[in-house]
Amino acid sequence: MFRSIGAVILGFLSLVILVLVTTPVAVKLLLKDPSQRPTPAYLFVNLLFGFACAAAGGWIAGHLAHHARLAHAAALATIVLLLGTWTAAQGGAVRAGQPLWYAWTLPFIGAVGALVGGAW
Repeated sequence: MFRSIGAVILGFLSLVILVLVTTPVAVKLLLKDPSQRPTPAYLFVNLLFGFACAAAGGWIAGHLAHHARLAHAAALATIVLLLGTWTAAQGGAVRAGQPLWYAWTLPFIGAVGALVGGAW
């Protein structure tokens, strides 16, 4: 049981670290002025990065558990979905200038990414 919980926690931490690394890269490459509204290209790339980071987290969670890989990735996907929808409901992304659709799409992209990573 401890291995399973640890695997999901490490998968989540990996996802967070990867997002913290890739988001500034996307900002640097695609936004001339980070204080302005995000461009469609930035939003698209950030969704792709979010999917990839979540897939890596799902892969890590599944492989560290050594059994029921997809179940561990599903646990991570559930956490991503719950935290992401809670965050979207708080409205912080919209206050930061991101579109409403983006705030509500990101958690679902992340959850699917975690499942894909676990199945890989």
